[in-house]
Amino acid sequence: MPDREPTGFSRVCPACGRRVPHSVTTCRCGKLLPADSAVSADVSHPVPTSRCPNAILVMLLIAASLAGTAYRGWWIMNRPSRTIVSGRPQVAKPWPVLDGGL
Repeated sequence: MPDREPTGFSRVCPACGRRVPHSVTTCRCGKLLPADSAVSADVSHPVPTSRCPNAILVMLLIAASLAGTAYRGWWIMNRPSRTIVSGRPQVAKPWPVLDGGL
């Protein structure tokens, strides 16, 4: 994993490229760094300027899924209720009685 330390807390040694805190005046390689050296930009980790197309695709899929779920919920809540067409009530049929003649 690359080091993501902000450049405000450290600086890059011009001799070896290591990051050195502002409070340290000598790098590990032995280069003497002045206390007022300018903070240099880190060119090894450029900041991307555009979004990844996969991230946009994922956001579109999530939005479509949420819209579909909302429509399904609306459809279930607004469908007509089921009613019995005939006027007589439905009666459950009793189980046949066996004589036990086995």
